[in-house]
Amino acid sequence: MKVSKPTRVFSEARLSLLASLSGLPLTVWWLGWFPGFVSSDTIDQLGQAASNQYFNHHPAIHTLLLDLSWSLLGSPGYLGLAQGVGLSVLLVVVARRLVRMGVNAWLVLGTVWLVSLLPAVGATTFALWKDVPFALGILWVFGELLLLAEEGSAAWARPWTLVRMGMALALVWLFRHNGFLTVIPLLVILGFVVRRRLLGTLAILAGIVIATGSLLYPALDVQPEGIEASRVFIPDVAAVLVNRPESFSEAETALLERIAPLEIWRGAYRCDDSTQLAFHPAFDATQIDDDPGAFRRIVVAALVRAPAVVAGHRICASRYLFVPGTPVGGYLHRPPFEISPNTLGIVRQPLSGIAYEVTRGVYVWAEAESRLWFTWSPALPIVAALAGYGAVLARRGLRRWALPGLVLIVHTINVVATSPAHEFRYAFPLYLVAWMSLPLLIWTFSRFEKAPD
Repeated sequence: MKVSKPTRVFSEARLSLLASLSGLPLTVWWLGWFPGFVSSDTIDQLGQAASNQYFNHHPAIHTLLLDLSWSLLGSPGYLGLAQGVGLSVLLVVVARRLVRMGVNAWLVLGTVWLVSLLPAVGATTFALWKDVPFALGILWVFGELLLLAEEGSAAWARPWTLVRMGMALALVWLFRHNGFLTVIPLLVILGFVVRRRLLGTLAILAGIVIATGSLLYPALDVQPEGIEASRVFIPDVAAVLVNRPESFSEAETALLERIAPLEIWRGAYRCDDSTQLAFHPAFDATQIDDDPGAFRRIVVAALVRAPAVVAGHRICASRYLFVPGTPVGGYLHRPPFEISPNTLGIVRQPLSGIAYEVTRGVYVWAEAESRLWFTWSPALPIVAALAGYGAVLARRGLRRWALPGLVLIVHTINVVATSPAHEFRYAFPLYLVAWMSLPLLIWTFSRFEKAPD
């Protein structure tokens, strides 16, 4: 069902031009922080590229992109430029689709400009992490769902729509190892909406994922991940050991002791940051890798025997998504100011001294403890958007406009279930989609009086 639109304030060309101004502040960040925000994970990936030996601990597809940027263009920082361009293009696409749906153009443009000016967006967009292209994939999916909300399943009758959605979902699947936990539920839900028309999207997604794993990775001699996936749930096990130690049998406790002394399990456990335990010098995670089945059974036992404890841990681990600011003694991890020391010659080389001074001032301003609740905490837009979509779902006549929120809702569940620490990068895709959802939700609320309950 098509929706009547108000008279447009702008032509699509003018709207696109104005929305593309979002690229200006992003360009300033790129010029000032070249080659970008680089962490120890990035250095590890660049080391793989330098040695021409890829491991899939960090998605090898991202390591390949870093390698291509470095070898072909002379610096991994050009991947950051591609990320900035990608975000600007997606913001333009989302803006056009929102306005075409009938959302006020100035509200949409104001949101796009605000997003591009937010310090957390400027800094994170140019972090050389897999999380950034992953976030762009999530925002891309949101844009395609806007089209579905506007035009209904008829939108899926066009081949190019099927291809775009397949490519967007492939980006989500490939750039984080837990991406499939978002993609699969989305596909199941969309199957009820577009039915057989989803098959084309499934074919594109499967083709890209299979070709990457079966053709590209063998050609690059990518080594298996090498790290047991159940390590994600180390803190869940620790939470049960601390709060309900009787939940484990003697044999299970003995295995935990081989991994680390029980006092380490108890003393290093923090629900908001599992790295203190998982990377403790006395924590021997190879015991998990050597006998993954045994640890998986312990993970299941912890969940089955103490579900309330595990749920409490997950609530604490994901607190940063829903509560502004940080708890006492806690820390929200952000892109590192300094580039990790390395032997690869990767150092900060601003392409513009003026751009660096301007953005450095913004970075320092945003780091003030009194401002973190807004400048870095992702909670406000996420909670507002989730609450808004919940209200829309409660109104039968408006539920179609909640379709774009599916990716926000499903991926929020994914992050809650898997987040090992309070890190902004895990929330970045939610942050982008939440901000761009607000104009849609404001427009939808204006229709409440005319919609049936």
